[in-house]
Amino acid sequence: MFYGMTTVVLFLLLLVLAMRVLAWFVSLSPTQAVKPASTSTLASGASPNEETVAAIAAAVKRYRDRT
Repeated sequence: MFYGMTTVVLFLLLLVLAMRVLAWFVSLSPTQAVKPASTSTLASGASPNEETVAAIAAAVKRYRDRT
């Protein structure tokens, strides 16, 4: 029982350490500014263009054909 509990605790400590190192590594990399989506067009009720509708229809058809 002692061996098993020690293994679990060590694994969890290693996992926490890996997450902290990854967070530190990500904070070092330069971030790119992400342009937020315009909510004015979505709120106004504007319909999507034909290309968007065609892409959504194709994706739904492909999904339904797979299942």
